[in-house]
Amino acid sequence: SAAKGQYCGIDVSPERLQLARRRRPDAWFILADATRLPLAGRFDCAAMVTALEFIADKSRALGQVYDLLPPGGLLYVEVRNGDFLLLRLIRPFLNLARGMRIVRDYPADGFRDLAFAEWKQLLGREGFRVVRVVRSCRPLWYGDLPTRLRNSLIGLVRLMLPVRLHYMAGFVLCRDNR
Repeated sequence: SAAKGQYCGIDVSPERLQLARRRRPDAWFILADATRLPLAGRFDCAAMVTALEFIADKSRALGQVYDLLPPGGLLYVEVRNGDFLLLRLIRPFLNLARGMRIVRDYPADGFRDLAFAEWKQLLGREGFRVVRVVRSCRPLWYGDLPTRLRNSLIGLVRLMLPVRLHYMAGFVLCRDNR
């Protein structure tokens, strides 16, 4: 169990944990799968940022976090949104490119971009109440030039449209009693 005021980071990638340790040497990091968290005790809050969509058993992962939070505990979940406006516009071209084997699907078991309403339903089924929906906390100005250009386009959509049509959707959640 983490001490009060202590941060605990969890990832399945040893390389990502090594990077995180360099950035936050004061934090506690664990190599683990979110569906089998080796933790005991309670945490005041938790965050799952760009992680849940890559987990095959999303319900089990959310259940693990639910068990670590006290009633009223907060969870921030940020996920890719299948309702992203630009994705909707280019989906027919992506499907064609997949058929021609120009584009491959993401190589993760269970990966699927859920629609905004599907995320809300899943979170509610797993005992979390949506307190607020927020814009992504991801910085847009990072990476190489093509990444920055793509992020600039994503940023324009983010400025003009509601969160339910953004690339990333952030949910501030409260743990309810099941």
